[in-house]
Amino acid sequence: MCELFLRFAYCSPAVVAAERETLRQTGAYSQLVVNDRQRSELDQWLASHGWSQRPIVLLQFGNKRTMRPGLRQRSSNTKYWPEQNWAAVLQGLRARRADHLLLLLGVPQEAALNDDILRLARIEGAFNIANDASLPRLMALAERAQGMISVDTGPAHVAAAVGCSIVTLFGKVDPGLYAPRGPKGHVTCLTGQVNGEPSMLGITPEQVLAAWDALMEKMAAAAMR
Repeated sequence: MCELFLRFAYCSPAVVAAERETLRQTGAYSQLVVNDRQRSELDQWLASHGWSQRPIVLLQFGNKRTMRPGLRQRSSNTKYWPEQNWAAVLQGLRARRADHLLLLLGVPQEAALNDDILRLARIEGAFNIANDASLPRLMALAERAQGMISVDTGPAHVAAAVGCSIVTLFGKVDPGLYAPRGPKGHVTCLTGQVNGEPSMLGITPEQVLAAWDALMEKMAAAAMR
C-alpha cells in the first residue's frame, strides 16, 4: 500500500504518460520486524510438533471472499483457485523436496478449505495450521520459511514485509498496483486470462510450480553473491 499511495501522490495532478511506467516500478515498501519473543515462541511451537529441524514452505489458499457464505467458486470470488489445482501444487512441492514442511495458513474459517485440499493431495508432511496461525506467529514463520505461495491476500503482504520470498497468484486486480513488497524477499506475481479477461482461473499448477522453481534459483544465486 505504501507503493500505491506513493504513486498516487506522484500522479495527482497527472504526470506525463512517459513517466507512468517508472512510477509503477517504484521500490517503496513497508517493513515488519520480528522480535526475539516471537522467534522464541516459534521455536517452542515448532519443537512441540517435532518440526524444529525441517525447512518450511508456507501456503495461503483462502482470502476474505472465501470465508463468506456460499460456494467458494462463485463468480464474485475472483481470488478463488480450484482445490484440485492447489492439491497439484502440494504434490509438486512434495516431489521436489521430501523433507520440507508444508504449512497451510489461514484463519479458523479457512481451515475447512485447507482440509479439503489436503484430502485431495494425499501427501505426507503437509499440515493445516489455520486454527493456530496468529499474526505474530505468521510473521516469525515468514522470517524462517524458505518461501511462500499465496493468493493475493493479506498474509502475503505481511510475509513480504518481513522479507519472505513469495509466488503470488492474482485475479482481476493489477499486480503492478498491489503486488506484495518487502525489504529483501523476491516476489513473483502470476496472472492469467479466461476468455480474454483477467482471471486467476487462467493460471495452471504447472505455471505456479515453474515460478516456484525460478524463485528458488533466484534465492540460491543471491545467497552466493
